[in-house]
Amino acid sequence: MGGIEAKMMEDFAENDSGTKPKNWEYYNGTRFFKVGRSNYPQYIHGFWYGYYKDDEYYEKILYESEREF
Repeated sequence: MGGIEAKMMEDFAENDSGTKPKNWEYYNGTRFFKVGRSNYPQYIHGFWYGYYKDDEYYEKILYESEREF
């Protein structure tokens, strides 16, 4: 058990090798990613701008699932 704790301390130790830590670009703000719109079907495109949550989205799913049985 002592070996595991020592390994964890090594992972969080300061980086002496001169290389950047893992995911440095992400936390620095130079690298980013975009989450696709298809992952959030409960949001609809607003008339003027942005997206709004469709309050009836889950009701539609329940209605369709009840109709199948």
